[in-house]
Amino acid sequence: MVAIASLLAYSLAVGARIRFPTHSPTYYRFALRFSGLLLVASLLSLLFPDSWHHVPYMVFFMYLMSECFAWVRMIGRLAYQQAVHGFLCVLFYLFAHHRRVTRARQLPLTFVL
Repeated sequence: MVAIASLLAYSLAVGARIRFPTHSPTYYRFALRFSGLLLVASLLSLLFPDSWHHVPYMVFFMYLMSECFAWVRMIGRLAYQQAVHGFLCVLFYLFAHHRRVTRARQLPLTFVL
């Protein structure tokens, strides 16, 4: 049943990718990987003996967790970049404001001809 359901999910993901090519390719890619690997794991579990039939599902689960951690790592990296960008913008503003204040106190430049 899992193999048939994942085959249907894979077919629907491919059909949606063909029908709507401009909508979020990362979700399509994840859906294709998820359903394709689940299909392979379920078919491999049929080939293994009864004592080993859970091994392909464990490999699938570990791969799925690595994908989820990669997404969390990517979101964390984006948040870090935004925080650093905001911090640098504040520092630049303060530095520019400090330079304006210190330059305003200086005497004007004069030229001797």
